[in-house]
Amino acid sequence: FVGYVFLKVEFLKLFIPLSYFDMYVCIYMCVYIYMCVYVCMCVYVCICVCICMYVCICMYVCVYMYVCVCVYMYVCVSLQVWEHRGMQGKYNVEI
Repeated sequence: FVGYVFLKVEFLKLFIPLSYFDMYVCIYMCVYIYMCVYVCMCVYVCICVCICMYVCICMYVCVYMYVCVCVYMYVCVSLQVWEHRGMQGKYNVEI
């Protein structure tokens, strides 16, 4: 699952401007997680969602899971985008 999401994210970077990239990923992950939880019928077993390169959080309550994971994804991806922009800035300076 993690590898699939990572490859999907890398693929989307080619087509989506960075300014829209973080929000798109957040929405995509929220929808994907919502569908997975709905299919699982909110089983009481701990649902572990691995995001942002091996960072895993577990939630026992489905309602909280939607909000927490979405916010976490947005923050984490935003940091990655800022880091990516910083690397681009350094690269441009070196040139």
